[in-house]
Amino acid sequence: MRCLTINRADFEEAFELGSVDAEAYLDLETGAVILLTEDDRFSVDDSSDDGASLAAQVEAEFETRFISIPRQDSREGYQDMERFIATLEDEHLREMLEVAIQGSGAFRRFKDALYRHPDGQKAWYKFRDARVEARMQDWFEMHDLDVTWV
Repeated sequence: MRCLTINRADFEEAFELGSVDAEAYLDLETGAVILLTEDDRFSVDDSSDDGASLAAQVEAEFETRFISIPRQDSREGYQDMERFIATLEDEHLREMLEVAIQGSGAFRRFKDALYRHPDGQKAWYKFRDARVEARMQDWFEMHDLDVTWV
């Protein structure tokens, strides 16, 4: 098992990244979280650009030194909402959220509905954070990493 010290805030941000214009990587030597944009990857031949230089290094040592940090899967986010709703004892809030997550725009409607219920909103963030933490731990185990947070 490889031991790494990783900045928790940087890793969580990368792990929950929803952008299709950027990719996140973990440096297995330093524990650094690296975010590369499309511009960084397309300018790999431009050695004057630090982002391009880093992109070239990641490309050259991909899967030996650098591994891709997965993006948040919208299906997982949706399943988290469904599981959270199932835990609610407040029948009114549960029914309101069940309606909110139907169809397109489910994430926005879910958040809007919770905004009007501060206790529910607080419970949601606690629930979601625990789910993200579990997914991160699963990912570390899959890559045989023992992580210390800073």
